[in-house]
Amino acid sequence: MNRLLSLGLMACLLGTACHSPVAKQGADSTQVETSAGALRSFTIPDSSLRQISSPDTVFADGSRPSTWDIAGFSDPVAFKKFIALFKDWVAHDQVDSVIAHVKFPLAHYKTAAELKAKYNEVFDSTMKAVVIQQPLNSIFRNYQGAMLGNGQLWWNELDGQYRIIAINK
Repeated sequence: MNRLLSLGLMACLLGTACHSPVAKQGADSTQVETSAGALRSFTIPDSSLRQISSPDTVFADGSRPSTWDIAGFSDPVAFKKFIALFKDWVAHDQVDSVIAHVKFPLAHYKTAAELKAKYNEVFDSTMKAVVIQQPLNSIFRNYQGAMLGNGQLWWNELDGQYRIIAINK
């Protein structure tokens, strides 16, 4: 009897899942590993490779950012490669991958579910442009971490993983 109920429940769930409307977001993988191995499988565009290898101790305006050590990043090249991957996720609305790299709670989004519900408002065309246009050799950093744009996104390296620690919009 229990087995019959279990099979019936599974059939019902499968039927419901197969007929659910498709969410409006890019194809996303639930595997969001950002280890060196995972980054090796991502093809980084040539323009990004040039930016990754360019010096970043003096910015175009002549200002000098803090060191990567002060910002708390152990491997700046790996972080820049990760940001190249993150740009791709944002460009293709890979919501789950983006959200998997957020340290919750944030000031305005306490949970992953809350941010996911507001994703299209947060990562609107303006925020996407900030992320996608960020030069990899001009990432500002200080004792608080590294920022994209003019502080719209702040990052830290936490337990060997890169995490968004603030979204300012």
